[in-house]
Amino acid sequence: MTLHCYSEPPPRWMGEALERFEGQFRYPLGDSGHFSISHGRAYLPFFTAMGPATLLVVEREGEVIGTLARVQRWLHWQGECPMTQLAHYLCDLKISPQARGSRVLALLMNEARRQIERSKSRSCYGIVMNGTGRLPISYTGRVGIPLFEKVAEIVVLRLSSLQNTEAKAGHAVEKTCPGPPACIVTGGRSGLRSQMPPVPILDEGGKMRGLLEDTRLSKQLWSDSGVEMVSAHLSGLYFDTAQQGAETIRRAVQEAALQQMPAVFTAVPRSQMAVLRLYLKDLKVEEAPATIYGHRIKAGYDWWVDTAEI
Repeated sequence: MTLHCYSEPPPRWMGEALERFEGQFRYPLGDSGHFSISHGRAYLPFFTAMGPATLLVVEREGEVIGTLARVQRWLHWQGECPMTQLAHYLCDLKISPQARGSRVLALLMNEARRQIERSKSRSCYGIVMNGTGRLPISYTGRVGIPLFEKVAEIVVLRLSSLQNTEAKAGHAVEKTCPGPPACIVTGGRSGLRSQMPPVPILDEGGKMRGLLEDTRLSKQLWSDSGVEMVSAHLSGLYFDTAQQGAETIRRAVQEAALQQMPAVFTAVPRSQMAVLRLYLKDLKVEEAPATIYGHRIKAGYDWWVDTAEI
């Protein structure tokens, strides 16, 4: 069992092994279908599009049995004391079925810990879709691995572009108090991951409210039948009011239709959803909640993240 560390695309044999490794994992799609994820043989571009990245790989006899990626990100905290914080985004933690319960997880997490301890920040976080079998609180806080605690909740939205997005008149929406201050984690390099030229989403005044992109250069989703599941992502979404957010989302869906993208993904803080739903109630919106866990990360903030980076 060998631990490899890459900050550049891996050699060909490892790229092929990673491709075989990813093919083992299938994720639920609807009532009976499944899909798989491919980062390609280069593997790293999806992560380096976010920032300086390291890929940890555990290999045994030429086959990959575990992975973990670490990306250095800047967190932009809003509120009474705005600040910028360097943190490590831990993602793509996968262990092959035959290696679960072995020391693979400890190898990956402890090597990530060693690298983080040598860096300029020990703050780190991860994003976990609700319903995931094992949560960070079950495998952190022991054997030298710092405890990860829940710091925020978000909701991933999926909207088909094959629907009428024209806002209907007469929406009566209750006024709400301002939500928690924001933690904004956006600003990746779309050119490294998006096959379509990224399209700015502008409001009526010409101000940019988001960016429509895809991840097809660095990450693809495939159905069981071998068909690529093409989607766009509304990145950089941040709004002061739910009405403003809904208008941006509608414009993004309209643009996706023009770009022949069947669907749009985006994410919003969970605290924003109750009112946002009222402004989107005429649309079909699929929701998938997720939780952000962190170490040395402040709780009590609304997190704004890009689905193109989850």
